[in-house]
Amino acid sequence: MDLQRAKELFLEMGCSHFHMAREKPELYEQYRNLNITHEDEAIWRQSVFNELFEKILQGDYKDLELWSHHAYLCELALKLNQVDSFQKILDANNYVSSHLPKDKWVLVSERLISKGIYDIKKSLIFFVYRICGIEMAKEYLRHARQFCTYSDGMDYERCLQSQDQCIKIEEILFGLEA
Repeated sequence: MDLQRAKELFLEMGCSHFHMAREKPELYEQYRNLNITHEDEAIWRQSVFNELFEKILQGDYKDLELWSHHAYLCELALKLNQVDSFQKILDANNYVSSHLPKDKWVLVSERLISKGIYDIKKSLIFFVYRICGIEMAKEYLRHARQFCTYSDGMDYERCLQSQDQCIKIEEILFGLEA
């Protein structure tokens, strides 16, 4: 395996060592033997993030793909760990709110509050708080609330669960701010 093939594998597996190791263990071993630096991976990941962000804003997707692209953008931002990436998620949220059918909005809210994570302090919003500060975390919370506001066609129970998570997050954030 050469560096170009390693990059292709990394991108194909969603910029994830976990997925490479699980899905293609033989190739992952070859990848690891190249001793690719975290810096090189960060450059590749940033490139994917930028391309995906532009793809979202250009409307190059189908409705369900928009949600999926947004979720992947959030994952990449977590791995990039940069204020600029988290700001772009807010920009993407604004675009998504006017282009994603409302019956899919709760999916975005769940991603912003990281539904399924047992420790709420490991959610995306708290990661944003640690990297970017309280004001941006509040903006993420505002967006999460917007996306779980119930309207016809949405899953009512999921909206309520997301709203409850938003309340818990708000209580913790305001406690941290004091």
